[in-house]
Amino acid sequence: MLSFFKPAYDVGIYGLAYKILETLVAYPSIYVGLLVPILSRMFISDREAFFRTTQKAVDMLSFVALPMLFGGAALAAKIIPLFGKGYDDAVPTIIILLGATSVIFFGTLYANVLIVVDRQKTLARIYFWGMLGNIAANLYAIPRWSYIGAAWTTLFTEVGVTIAMIVL
Repeated sequence: MLSFFKPAYDVGIYGLAYKILETLVAYPSIYVGLLVPILSRMFISDREAFFRTTQKAVDMLSFVALPMLFGGAALAAKIIPLFGKGYDDAVPTIIILLGATSVIFFGTLYANVLIVVDRQKTLARIYFWGMLGNIAANLYAIPRWSYIGAAWTTLFTEVGVTIAMIVL
């Protein structure tokens, strides 16, 4: 959507920061993917163990996500130049997207928990409303604030979707 409203430079700045997000979110997917069979078995046989294991997964994800967020934000100005010259404007964008990335860590867990407890239809509705909200927010934010607006929209969408999953 950014490319419809803004020049290639803006798309490149956001693209670099978003590529970092895409790379980092693979790790919780791998970790949670390994937990799903265990959680499925526990949900059927021992609900208390299911909740304990889910809490341990939250703890483990926190152990990685929070240092990634705060360390990445503190080091962003040193990390971004490693990708080449001309990306200095990506620093605030990656800081915002690191917030979204850390939220996605938990969203990955809770999306899979909803699948384990047979709430796939509810999850699909959450994602659908998240998508509609994201499109609307981007239509407002991108023309005004370019890649910074797109980054904030990503963060707010991930927070909203993840909170909905946690509540359910």
